[in-house]
Amino acid sequence: MEFYPAELKKTPHPLIAALGGTDYQAKIISHISAINEDYVPKLHFIALPVTHRFPVKKELREKHGTLLNQTQRDFEGYKVEGILKSHWLKKHHDTLPSVVLFFEEFDPRWNQKDWLDQEAKIRAQVEGLRKTLSARECRVILLLIQQLDDTGLTPSNITEERLSGLRKRLDTDSKGLILLRSRDITRGAQLLLKLELMIRTFALDYYKLQAKRVKRYKKVLNKSNGLQALQVRHSFKIAHYYEFRRYTTKVLQHYENAYRSIVSYSQKDTETRHFVYGNAVLSLAEIKIVAEYINFKLCYHLLFSINNVKAALDQFHRHIRAFIELYGDPMCLYEHWKWVARQYHLIGQLLSEAVALRGTLTSAGLDSSVYKEPYLYYSVAAKYATYRRKSAAKLLGSTASTAVQLSEFMVLPPIFVGGEPIVSLVNSQTPNTLNLVVKYRQALERSTPHAKQTIELLEKALHHVAVHVSEQKASRNRLKTRLLVHIGSENLAAQDYERARLELDKAKALYVTEHWWSLAAQVLKQLLICSFHQADTLGFIDISLQLLSSVMKKYILPKERQYVQEKLFIAWEDATKLRGPFTIKGLECIPQQSHEVTLSISHRVFDVHVKFSNVAACIREQISVRVSIQSSFPGPILVSSVTIFFSDPRYNTIIQHDEDAIEIVPSPVTSDPENNLFRLSLLFGMGATKEFDIPLRIRKGEPVLQYLGMKIHIRRDASKDSHEGSNPSLVFCTSDLVKQPIMLKPIKPYLLEGRVPLMGKGPGSPSFARRKTFSDSAESMESISTNTNSQSLFERDYNLHVHHGQSLLVTSQRARAKLEMITSQPLLAGDFKVQEFLIRSNEDSLEKAFYTLTSDPVPSSNEPKDAFFFEMLEEGLQPLTLDATNQPKQVFPLQDIGTHCEQRFRIIVRSSKAAITNVSIKLTYVTKSRVVMNLEENFPLTCLDPFKVDGMIYPHSSQNDQQREKVLVAMTGKQMTFVGALVCQSAEPLEIQSIGFHEHSQSCIETTFIAGEYPTSDIVSSNDVRDFILQVFSADPMDNQPLGMLQVNWERLKTHTQDDKGEIPSTVVTTYLSLPSVSFSRLPVMASFQIPQYAIMGLPVCVSLKLVNQECKVQSVYIRTIQSSSDFLVEGRTNTVIDLLPWDDICFQLSLTPLKLGPLRLPSLELRLGDNDTSLLDSEEQLELYVLPPAQVA
Repeated sequence: MEFYPAELKKTPHPLIAALGGTDYQAKIISHISAINEDYVPKLHFIALPVTHRFPVKKELREKHGTLLNQTQRDFEGYKVEGILKSHWLKKHHDTLPSVVLFFEEFDPRWNQKDWLDQEAKIRAQVEGLRKTLSARECRVILLLIQQLDDTGLTPSNITEERLSGLRKRLDTDSKGLILLRSRDITRGAQLLLKLELMIRTFALDYYKLQAKRVKRYKKVLNKSNGLQALQVRHSFKIAHYYEFRRYTTKVLQHYENAYRSIVSYSQKDTETRHFVYGNAVLSLAEIKIVAEYINFKLCYHLLFSINNVKAALDQFHRHIRAFIELYGDPMCLYEHWKWVARQYHLIGQLLSEAVALRGTLTSAGLDSSVYKEPYLYYSVAAKYATYRRKSAAKLLGSTASTAVQLSEFMVLPPIFVGGEPIVSLVNSQTPNTLNLVVKYRQALERSTPHAKQTIELLEKALHHVAVHVSEQKASRNRLKTRLLVHIGSENLAAQDYERARLELDKAKALYVTEHWWSLAAQVLKQLLICSFHQADTLGFIDISLQLLSSVMKKYILPKERQYVQEKLFIAWEDATKLRGPFTIKGLECIPQQSHEVTLSISHRVFDVHVKFSNVAACIREQISVRVSIQSSFPGPILVSSVTIFFSDPRYNTIIQHDEDAIEIVPSPVTSDPENNLFRLSLLFGMGATKEFDIPLRIRKGEPVLQYLGMKIHIRRDASKDSHEGSNPSLVFCTSDLVKQPIMLKPIKPYLLEGRVPLMGKGPGSPSFARRKTFSDSAESMESISTNTNSQSLFERDYNLHVHHGQSLLVTSQRARAKLEMITSQPLLAGDFKVQEFLIRSNEDSLEKAFYTLTSDPVPSSNEPKDAFFFEMLEEGLQPLTLDATNQPKQVFPLQDIGTHCEQRFRIIVRSSKAAITNVSIKLTYVTKSRVVMNLEENFPLTCLDPFKVDGMIYPHSSQNDQQREKVLVAMTGKQMTFVGALVCQSAEPLEIQSIGFHEHSQSCIETTFIAGEYPTSDIVSSNDVRDFILQVFSADPMDNQPLGMLQVNWERLKTHTQDDKGEIPSTVVTTYLSLPSVSFSRLPVMASFQIPQYAIMGLPVCVSLKLVNQECKVQSVYIRTIQSSSDFLVEGRTNTVIDLLPWDDICFQLSLTPLKLGPLRLPSLELRLGDNDTSLLDSEEQLELYVLPPAQVA
């Protein structure tokens, strides 16, 4: 609001003038001002000398008739020269008082003559003031100051008589003349309180009378419907008089009337620069400035007096809509934009002051909370300030030749607000003309720092945006960026290129980050201008490349792109040819060294794609790398060379331009295979693409070969065939080269084998159903490329998915040969076995091939009895020589074979015990390409015992079948029989020579071995059984007593093989089989039978049953017949319970009468202990009795 006069901006206070020269004047005014601080309105006191003269009101015409008729006659023929005089506000604020305080000294000690002289003097001064202020309804209050106390000096009636006489002569009352004694001039004195109230009342009455006076004139104008400019004036004055009284409702009402009148006045004619209505000739500029004053008053009171933000903003937008299209004189269009920018600046300042006072503003009723933010209006003000700058530059450029300097003008302020100033030249007596005013305004506009003013507005907007962000906790990056762009543009207009470039760089960085390419293109154009004026060659090149990048193609016209490319290469070749600042700088602006540009997304003038043809390759294998380079330049471009970088520097490739190869198919011709140098036409047309394949031969080195990036060189004179270092080059470097190298995982050794260590690879192994091996995946590139839904094996395990297709796994050449085992039958413990293997060469040719053998577990010693591998010598089968780790030392050569051929070889093994032994065969050979290959395979060899022993004890013990299967149990004191079975487990037929028994050395069991009757050379095959019997007896109980070992002497029926060296000799193998252990237990009650040798049919025979209690407690035995027979009649103690005392025995007889002849099976008896239901007899044991006829006995 610094562009407004102070009397318009500050709050109006009733003006009180204090005239006089007494010492008590300042003290009295300070006391009254202190009292007035608690009341509204505040009074404004000014101290003036006694000689001061107030302005005299202009003379009125002679009055005739009534007030209405007189007022009408006053306006007849009245010519309106303006709406509001320039000094009117200042006159009522600082010059014309509402109340005049006249201070004069009073001394009660004066004699009559002195008092009369003083009275005459006071009367003359007061009459003079009244005469000057008689037409203004201004009250004059005479304050007599008595410094001495009159108590005891003069009678009190004399002072009162003198004051009363003075009041009569001055024609005033007690309010017009007041005596202040020294005791009354103290803070809080009652007389001063009354005096302050009286002064405030008189002041408010004065402004009330002034408003009524102006209302009378307005009433007459409303009836006559003329002189609308005076209606604006009268409404403004009435509102301002109410403003002195703090009557906010009336203030807003009359300012509103004034605003409506001036808006309707401005809408009558918008085609001419001046408005002519009746006798009124007003300029549009004057109307807009007066409307601006009224709008300021309305917005101010709506914001600060009644705190209505919505109403204030509605008033402002109504104001803008009313005048935004009233441009006025086209030759002074910049003045219109100046006015519009000032309106937005004003509302922004008002809102910022309101925020500073209240903290936050309410958004009630607003369409958006943004409308109450000051930064919005500051930014729009900056926009129209930019319009002003551009319009002034356009309109004033044509009159620059006839321009007059601002110092040559002599200017007097205008009489009316917004009117034309009185302008004349210093050295000329030319009267004030419209042409001179226009030239003065043009000179004033030329001297205005437009860009600086706009930048100030934008900085205020940025400040309020920062405040808003801190309060709302919301990011406004896009808004900040837009303001930064505007600030940069204005700095560019102000020729502050360094700061402009700084601000524009910030905005461009954010636009590029958020991919706002259209806005970034606009910023880059301005940055290009900055770099040109700074004569910054490298910056000019960098910005030009950003404008030519592929992402900017849609947002820049083709002609502009071609122009930028032309200037780009002129700057690179010789920047002085760009002229302007580059010419001034001279040769310093020409770069003397190569300049690298990273092909980031904002500098992508070349689109580069590189991909290996294979996922993996072996050493010495030939592969190709597919390279695609697409130019985004709008015109032809000649590239001098292209350098491709790999993680292994030995593969780095240089492709040089060859003019003669322009028409050749883009396939490079190798000029130096060792140094990877190639030649190819590198002339790119508009948007052209070059695609070619680079051959690479894989060398031994790191396990992963990775594409790192590419450099594209453009030399100053690319047409010459010279080395890269001879001329500085413009180098385009892909972003891959500036990135941190990828950290690869360590190679997992099981990838090449396809199985997890120590887990095998059979159907039961976790490795059986696992993913494919790397070697299997790498066999077919098509299988990997088609599987787009899942990552390939090498991508997951080697972390190569970061750059798909730009990494190559380098492995040693994989062996194509396969090793298989032909023999499928298991080994037999103690016997020699020939294992036959088959080698398939497949795609490899085997030269200088040999193999070595290892076993797991290794032999326990290097003794021949523990040897596992054997060989056939003249002396017979001999074990292989072992090294310190008990593994064979020998190397076994093989014959050379070609591709897709087979070869067999055999090994002789023997295992001394039944177990699984892993045999590892490592095959080493040389391929046709002279690469040494190693192939290692593991084969599990299963060794079985040729026989196994099964059997059981008879008679059975009282245990159930399940317990009987786990352990053999026999009874003490009774001969038991172990019935055994020798079962053959060999898949091949075996010849048993003999079967024998060996007792345990520490056994306490009495044994008798009885073998079955078989041929001397008994031949058995798989699952054949041979029985034997072993009778055992023990008088004492014992647990898990070994019975002994079974010795079987056998040999393989067919031991010869089709070996060129002869047959393996047949040998007899002795196998020892451990018999199961037997536990002997003692029963609580021992039961035994005595049966006669024979019986006679029809005659009873006695069978004795003896029961012996073997424990020191009473035993109860339950006896019953469980199987009735028709062969005998049974009599005696059956189905009864017998109690046995400790260590007691009892014997009783059963009578059996046989009814048949011959061997008869006796009826079965069940003997059970009563307490635990333990059986004393085997239920399966059967007893027989032979029955004779009677005649035979006789």
